[in-house]
Amino acid sequence: MKRQFNRRLIVTFVFLTVGCATGLVQPTEMDLKWAAKRWEDISMEELLQGRNLYIKRCAGCHHLYLPDKYPPEQWPEIVSGMEERARINSHEKKLIIKYLSSISARFRSNSRDNF
Repeated sequence: MKRQFNRRLIVTFVFLTVGCATGLVQPTEMDLKWAAKRWEDISMEELLQGRNLYIKRCAGCHHLYLPDKYPPEQWPEIVSGMEERARINSHEKKLIIKYLSSISARFRSNSRDNF
């Protein structure tokens, strides 16, 4: 009985995690263009890595905030505040920040004007 409950709990967690992850938009060329103005050597691969790390490291503890919940300039502080709990190193932190900030900018009218 306990084993069956544990399996159901795991299955539920997986579905919730996947469900949250599918709500996160994939980075586009426009996002990359915005990001390149801030980090000149950024690549699409890095934005995708940041998205994947965000899902992998953050969804285990709380629901994933959509990137547009906060403005781009606020994400570094938020991610830094979770760095230790999420067990991310400085490189992973930078990738997550770049992803969240870039996607957030897409949804901010003043940031869209900067494309």
